[in-house]
Amino acid sequence: MPIDATPRSPRATNLQATRAAPDIGRPASTLPRFDVARFWDADSTPACLACASRALGTLVAGARTPEIEAAIVMASLMHDVAYYYGGNSTDRDLADDLFGRQIRAFVARLKPNDPEAERAAARTAAADVAAVQLGGGFPFGKSYSWSYGFDHANRGYASHLPDEAAKIRAVAREAFTEVVRQIAAGDFELSDVLKEKLATAKPEYQARFQEAIVRLAKSLRVDLQGDNADSIPGF
Repeated sequence: MPIDATPRSPRATNLQATRAAPDIGRPASTLPRFDVARFWDADSTPACLACASRALGTLVAGARTPEIEAAIVMASLMHDVAYYYGGNSTDRDLADDLFGRQIRAFVARLKPNDPEAERAAARTAAADVAAVQLGGGFPFGKSYSWSYGFDHANRGYASHLPDEAAKIRAVAREAFTEVVRQIAAGDFELSDVLKEKLATAKPEYQARFQEAIVRLAKSLRVDLQGDNADSIPGF
């Protein structure tokens, strides 16, 4: 089943990157399987852009609440898988689009029937998607930028074979489903990357964030275990 987004023409930044970046020239199936504990919530943009995105969010009322942060972290998982395996510029646009849609959908689960939270989620999603679009690929080429599963010399844009694209989508869904199950069951250990980010927050904020992400996971698990998985963007 393809990712539930209508393919779009690559954005100008990606068109430029396609011309400048090398062709990966080898299938994604040669990579080790995506490691959740190692890579989940690793920033795909340079630190300056990641900080700028967060700083911008603090200027918008309600844009960086624990609930919205929990939605961003959960939405980053399938996005991280996509960036790990790479693909062509359209694949990247679809991954970024899904990231933004998941943020909005997950906030809606945590703050249902809340127009203010909905507006804040939309603004935050737009800012975060813009940050990864700007800094998640060429010319930055940082540690977790597009196709970061490959070594630096072999990163870039290249189309996957149809069967590989399906395998990558399956890995993303399986990783998401397992993380949701573990968080909902209370037996998931946060990644070192996420622990480091949370360490700068006040204890009250950390507690509210953890409560929100557990609540979100429990809500998602109900749909994943039932017949309503397609209510989750990307499934």
